[in-house]
Formats: sequence, structure tokens, C-alpha cells
Amino acid sequence: MLKQEYEFNQDEIINTTWASDKHSFPIQLSTLTLAKPNNIGKVLNIFRKDVIELATGQNVTFKDPNNGNDIVKIFPTIDYVVSNLPFIKSKEIEVLNPNITEINNFIQGEDTTTKSLSGKSDIFAYIPFYLHQLLSENGKIGLILSNAWLGTDYGEIFLELIQKFYDIETVVISGKGKWFDNADVVTTFLIAKKRNPNTPIDQSRTISFCTLKESIDEIPDIKQLSENILLETDNQFVAVQNYSVNEITNFETIGVPWCGYFANLNWLTEVSKKLIDCNQIFKFTRGERRGWNPLFYPTSGHNIEAEYIRPVLKNLRGTSGLYCLADGEAFCCSKSIEELEQLNHTGALQWIRSFENQNNETGIPLTQSLRRANMFWYEMKTDNMADFVANVNYDKSLFIATFVNRSFIDQRMIGLSIKAEYQDENRVLLLALLNSVLSMFFIESFGFGRGLGALDLRATKFERDFKLLNFELLSDEQKQSIINAFQPIAIRNRLPLEQEVEQADRVNFERVLFEAFDIFEHYEAIKSSLLHLYRIRFAVKS
Repeated sequence: MLKQEYEFNQDEIINTTWASDKHSFPIQLSTLTLAKPNNIGKVLNIFRKDVIELATGQNVTFKDPNNGNDIVKIFPTIDYVVSNLPFIKSKEIEVLNPNITEINNFIQGEDTTTKSLSGKSDIFAYIPFYLHQLLSENGKIGLILSNAWLGTDYGEIFLELIQKFYDIETVVISGKGKWFDNADVVTTFLIAKKRNPNTPIDQSRTISFCTLKESIDEIPDIKQLSENILLETDNQFVAVQNYSVNEITNFETIGVPWCGYFANLNWLTEVSKKLIDCNQIFKFTRGERRGWNPLFYPTSGHNIEAEYIRPVLKNLRGTSGLYCLADGEAFCCSKSIEELEQLNHTGALQWIRSFENQNNETGIPLTQSLRRANMFWYEMKTDNMADFVANVNYDKSLFIATFVNRSFIDQRMIGLSIKAEYQDENRVLLLALLNSVLSMFFIESFGFGRGLGALDLRATKFERDFKLLNFELLSDEQKQSIINAFQPIAIRNRLPLEQEVEQADRVNFERVLFEAFDIFEHYEAIKSSLLHLYRIRFAVKS
């Protein structure tokens, strides 16, 4: 223990160390840790209680190991809390800890805000606010969390609120290997100091984002590593990026979330002047989810009239390049039964009637379960026909593909449809810009790295903040030079990212592109930042 290393005597260690948990097994481990020969007969401040039941000044009853008598101690204010918080999803909270969401009352009462933690939050998001009530002035927390708070929609709300109650000082993430063998979870370590939520935030204060370069089991001196992290210095085992609160606010305005801050972003502010929001150029659409695929995605031999069939891309797994073709058909009929009868469209009629007496998995008739406002129960709109398509789940290749012919998309993809005012823009130029290393960086930073290395692209974040280099700043000659440089990439198969960025045609394209926008000096830094985040995502597999 650190207190022993700093030569605290055993009585000081026992009297100033408190341990609590909802479950008995951690309590037993804590007891074994402190149960040394010279502590025999002493009362250890280890007890079973959930964090939401703790309160400063409450009585805690222990057993005297010498005679079995009750000993009552007063739970003190705490200077430091260290914990590996549980990884419990929101849907399980109602069963395991239904009262924990009551902390929202405290948050709103202390901060005079109408905001509260999202109901989709994992359990760890609630606990720091309970700990805030137990900490002494300037007390600190050191918490192991999943990386969900860095890259989810509910994480955005958590971050906004926790910064009102704490000054975040350090965030540590693994760049190589998992910290726990029993869970495929990307974990982070957060160090933060308690603050008064009603006082101004110091905009010049810095936050350190640290990436471990080696597996934690391979680092020989954890104490030395800790000192490097606290001193905000790089060494062979840790890479440190320091950003002020003001810089972070600027990054957030540009659109880069916290999971991007482990990379060097010193290039971002200058490059941002050359960017344009994608939602100015494209209408974003999501794949339609109507709830009964056998009806809406017919197999061959259906005999439905051609005007009710639209091409659909069900997934991008079979797409090896940047051009994709629909791999299925979608039934899209907005006519009433009466209209179909008048037109004698027997194929569509027979198809609809073959489902009108069927039930869904829970026994509800499809005519009821598929009912939507201002729609027939069998109707699926064609509004989300797309020109370009992005994955919701990425693996080793980061890309945005284009359709040979505009197509319908399934629900696990995001479609980009060119707005009317940009219909005359060259599609290959748009494809090139959407697939630059800068666009790949945004895709990687907007996603949420899950276990086993999968990247879940946050659709809401992508639609709101995705950017690309602003082609309206270019001359016709510059546009054509970019198109010419991109053509070799467009016609070949994609490669995994680490191979892709080193290909000769890719290097040439990026040079032409970045020179056209007069930002070539930042190319290597952007590529390095992209690869840094990408490797963090796959560290769970290392």
C-alpha cells in the first residue's frame, strides 16, 4: 500500500482507510489485504454498504474481533476515493440498483440546472455525484470507468455535468492490451478534484490525456509511471497530451469529442478554417426500420410489380471498394388497397394479403404492430434513398462508399443524399473528400470503441458534426487535380487502415489534396492522430 511506502504507521493506515461495497466478495478481499499479523485484534474500517447509502456523519457498526462487542464509528468526510466502478448497463440498473437515478435530484438542486443524467447512462455515470457528497473540500476521486463516457450520447451529458462538480485533472487509457482479462471492455482511469458547482470554471486549467504504450503487466515500475502521469511528462511507457479547458471548448465547438483528445490536436484549430459542415451539403438519412423484414425485404420470386420495388443495400460487408451496388430489394408501396385493386396490381395485392393475417413474435397482428401515423401498415417510405453511405459499425477499414445508382439503405447504415444546390458538384470529388485521412480521423473520433475493437459510429454525432474540406475554396483546376489523384484509389479495393495510409497512390492523393488547401504542413500530424486513436480502439485485442 502507498501509505506503507510513505511510512505511515499501521494504526494511521487502519484508522484513515475506509472500504465499502454492496457485495460481500470485495469486502472479503479488502479484509485479507489489511489482515496482517500486526493488525490482529484491530478493528478494520471495512463494511458492507452500497455507495448510495453512505453519508458523512452516519454511524457505522463494526465487531470488535477480540470480544465480539459492537463498536460504532462515525463515517468521516473522505479526502480520496479510489474505485473500480461496476460495468452495469442502463437496462440492468432497474433490477440491480433502481434507486441510483435519484442522484439527479441532487444534481439539479446543487447546480440549479434542468439537466440530468440520461436514462441510458451506465451505472458508473451516477456514482461520482454520490461521491461528491462524501468528499472533503478539494477531495479527489480516482475511478476506473469504461470508455463509454468518452464516446456516447449519454456520455456528452455526463461530461457536461461532471465538469460542474469536479475539475478533471487526468484521463488515462490503454494503448496496448486490456486491463482486465474477464471483460472485453476498453477501460479508462479518471482523476478529478471536487469543486463547487456554482463557481466559475478556470478556463486556463489543463487536463492531461494519457495513453499507456505498453500492457500494464509489462510496465516494470507502476509508481514511476504514476509520477510521470502526475507530472504530465512523456516517457517510453506513456504518451501525454495536455489541453486547457478553453482549448477543449474550442475542440468541442469544432466537433471533436473527448475520445479524440488522446491524440495530438494542435493542428485542429488551423485546419478547421478549411472545413465545412457536411449537413450543409448532404441530407442525412437512416435506414428504415419497419419491424418485419420478411414483408419489407422480399426474396426472389415475389411477383410484385416493379414500381413497388426499390434497390436496397442491406450491409457493406460485401463491398470491397468505394463503389457499392444494392444487394437486395425493398417493398415500397404507398398506394391504398383500393388503388391497387383499381390498377389491377395483383402482385402487390397478393404480397400484402399474404401478411395481413400474420402475427409478430409477441402475437400481435402485423396490421396493428406495423401501424404508423399517416402510413398504411404495409408502407415503407423511400425518403432515405442515398447517394453515399457510411457504416454504423466499422472494423479495420474506415470509409464512406458511393452508390453506382441511388439506393435504399438498411437500418445499420447512414445515408448521405446530395442537396439540390450541390447536385452539379462532381461526385468523385465528393467521394475523395469523404475518404481523406482527415475525414477518417473524424469517423474514428466520432465513434465508440467497443470490446474486441469494433467501432460504433454515433449517428447523431456524425449527422451533427461531421465535416469535410470545403471544396468551395478550390479552383476548377485544383478540383480536377484532386479527382485525378483519387482515381487510382477509387477503382481498387480498400485496405485495412494501417496499410491503406501507406499506399503510394494514397500518399500522392493526400499530398495533392492537402497542398490544394494549403495545409500540407499538418498532414503527418493528422495521419499520426488518426492512427493513434485507431490503435487505442484495437488495444483491447493486443
